[in-house]
Amino acid sequence: MENENKKRSVGAIWIRKSKAGDKYMNLSLDREQIETKLGDEKIKLIAFINKHKETDNQPDLTIYFSEPRDYTKDNEKFDNWVKKAPPKKEVDLELVDRKVEEAVEDIPF
Repeated sequence: MENENKKRSVGAIWIRKSKAGDKYMNLSLDREQIETKLGDEKIKLIAFINKHKETDNQPDLTIYFSEPRDYTKDNEKFDNWVKKAPPKKEVDLELVDRKVEEAVEDIPF
């Protein structure tokens, strides 16, 4: 999986600290990868923490193109979940009222 992620990577981010102690980010972007996506559309990027960082020369975050999400799949999963849910039970409101009245009568004040 790590090699596949490297192939899809568009760049990297290192978190640095200046001599004055201020944190900043140093970004490195792969021009060739980005030029393949250039056009009239906006380029959306996403960055993930590098869980495999072992040395300071490895980036703190890795940048990828943010792929559009197919929300119809999520909606289908939700619809299927709703279809499998047990049917609603009818509530006997008179019984609920009686139980509430009985509970209130038992309050000692």
